[in-house]
Amino acid sequence: MSRCRFAKAPVLLRIFLLIVCCLTITARAERLPIKTYTTADGLAHNDVNRIVRDSRGFLWFCTFEGLSRFDGYTFTTLGVDQGLPSPAVNDLLETAEGQYWVATAAGLCQFNPKGTAQPRSQPGWHDSAATNAMFTVYVPGDDPGSRNVTHLLQDSAGAIWCGTATGLYRIEQQSGQVVFHLVLVGMPTEAENHILVTSIIEDRSRTLWIGSENGIFRLLADGRLEHYQKDPNGLPSDNIHSLLEDREGRIWVAMERGGLCRLVSDPDSARLIVARAYTERDGLATKWINQLFQSADGALWAGSNQGLIRFIPTADGRDFRFRAYAEPHGLTYREVISLAEDRNGNLWAGMLNGGVAKIARSGITAYGKADGFAFASSVLKDRTGHLLIAGGPDRAKYYINRFDGEKFTAIQLRLPAGAWAP
Repeated sequence: MSRCRFAKAPVLLRIFLLIVCCLTITARAERLPIKTYTTADGLAHNDVNRIVRDSRGFLWFCTFEGLSRFDGYTFTTLGVDQGLPSPAVNDLLETAEGQYWVATAAGLCQFNPKGTAQPRSQPGWHDSAATNAMFTVYVPGDDPGSRNVTHLLQDSAGAIWCGTATGLYRIEQQSGQVVFHLVLVGMPTEAENHILVTSIIEDRSRTLWIGSENGIFRLLADGRLEHYQKDPNGLPSDNIHSLLEDREGRIWVAMERGGLCRLVSDPDSARLIVARAYTERDGLATKWINQLFQSADGALWAGSNQGLIRFIPTADGRDFRFRAYAEPHGLTYREVISLAEDRNGNLWAGMLNGGVAKIARSGITAYGKADGFAFASSVLKDRTGHLLIAGGPDRAKYYINRFDGEKFTAIQLRLPAGAWAP
């Protein structure tokens, strides 16, 4: 890197006086501190449906070719050769009691990490309890769709909830037996009662929220069930991908082709429930949001079909703007479908056919040619605390680049001959 020497001390004053006749350019292509893991590193598959951190600090990756556990150094993968009924794994739950449950496309598994592997091809393999089996397989209902288990949750009372392609079940364990109770959603006919569950959360009032391809269901503590849809409740889309209650108690909804919205604090199925809907006009990169996540430091994130999205609070703290990160910033593929955080505070993003990216909590963010820098020769701060960098895309053009914490604004300088001496 070349050093920049100013011919005379007052040149800084001359630079800022010349700003009035300068060209302003915005650059937004910094590279994140990312390490990517794929099948070449031992990950079961490059499509990562969900990432879960357990009580011991291990990360579990639910993929289309099995369940991978990461210990910080290597991956260990479990699949049909160990007894999973399907290679497609949708979710994993560790209960407060230390039980592991695995949701697959062909049933719900109780997982015993110390159990004996029983491959599906092995004679005697069956969908019922087996002595000391690594995976004991259960089917929630009689219809084929109930075999496709999509989401798992343990509520604050200890009950386990199981979302499937055809509805929601509550799991009851009695004398070593597992019993599934279908939760009726109140549709007029049995056929319409079948809903594909995409997300389940419990809020601070112990109300259960169920996202589906047919809107949102809310199961209240007194047993009442409410249903919210695009019409008449004002949801931008009925196809719900993810639900989140943040630390402030706000309920966020991520949708397919509906973007992102925040719900009113006291919803009512008889009126509009959207407090704020966000779209591209608010800086959101896309209307297709896959996953919502809040990290330990309180930051809100979303995975979308156009990259990883960061929620940036506005200056008054009352709202948000958004910033998307995709391939130009270091991701191997733009579509992010799962998010989690490890015990060191690093963010993990599972991608569609791109493996999983570990984004360091404390790392170096690189800026280069995509940001307008072929060289950078001086770094200083202005009186407002913003970072100023002197540099340019080539030796024939000189810029002062102002960084506001999110992006660079580059001001091209038109200096008299000899004023700049690289």
